[in-house]
Amino acid sequence: MMFDFCTKKKMALAVALLFGISLVTLVVESAWPSHHKIQAVKFPSNLVPLNKSCPTKKAKAVSDCERCSKDELRKLQPECQETGFKQKIICDNKETFYQNCEITPYMDERNFWIFQAVTFIIFAVSYSLVRVRQKKLDGQLMDKINRQIASGI
Repeated sequence: MMFDFCTKKKMALAVALLFGISLVTLVVESAWPSHHKIQAVKFPSNLVPLNKSCPTKKAKAVSDCERCSKDELRKLQPECQETGFKQKIICDNKETFYQNCEITPYMDERNFWIFQAVTFIIFAVSYSLVRVRQKKLDGQLMDKINRQIASGI
């Protein structure tokens, strides 16, 4: 519907404006100090559980390092405060608890590829919708031209 009223010049201006806003946002976000400091990457074998320990000192990670929920961060859960990520640990005596953890390079890479896949899907859907709309508009234009030719104008 909107495409009927917008010229190519207006659409190009809108895209340029959105690109500019995105660029400004990136610059501001990178320069803006965050309240979370990025620390050196620690892997689960190097981490010490918070206020918990296994009697035999043998523990196994049951889950991947995952982001803490907003509720956990609001409730000041100790395992979420340092890094914002937690990991479920199980001891040999079957006691389970959570400890803080750092996001690993593998998780960063996985998140990157998920983002790329979602972006591609959005592109494919948008492109197909634009193509369908363009074909519909072309059909309407051809019908109008054929009616004008048939009426002898």
